[in-house]
Amino acid sequence: MKLGQIEPAVQGGHGRGFDQADTAVSERLKGLDVDDPAQLRDVSEALQGLITRARVPDDVREAIGEAYKKLSQQQVVAAEFVAVRSSATVEDTAQFSFAGMFQSFLNVRGEDALVRQIKACWASLFGARVLFYRIKQGLLGEQFIAVIVQKMVNADR
Repeated sequence: MKLGQIEPAVQGGHGRGFDQADTAVSERLKGLDVDDPAQLRDVSEALQGLITRARVPDDVREAIGEAYKKLSQQQVVAAEFVAVRSSATVEDTAQFSFAGMFQSFLNVRGEDALVRQIKACWASLFGARVLFYRIKQGLLGEQFIAVIVQKMVNADR
């Protein structure tokens, strides 16, 4: 793990620690009609909930905490404000543009808040707009989303 980068990436919505969601994700996506707004919303919320409610494995949570502490120590503060940014493999390629569809968060402070926002970034792989676009573009295969954590720059200095 490099400082400022949190792993693992979530693959197709599931990564290490999220394997239990694998079957549920496949089943929900299999019959999804993205042209039915209510069904799209319900499936999106259900899949995002699988990720946000899932327990982060202890070793991953520890790695997040250690990286965050190192980042905070560089600034001699107890808890640094950070940006939590998503980065998906299909984002803004020559063929597709997912600009603005995946979640990112600014001014996140504290380890618990950081873990919560990382999970929210992972879950954004299943946002309603993302699902709609993926399915309409025929992108039903595995996709990856990673999270990058960067310290915020204090603009007052």
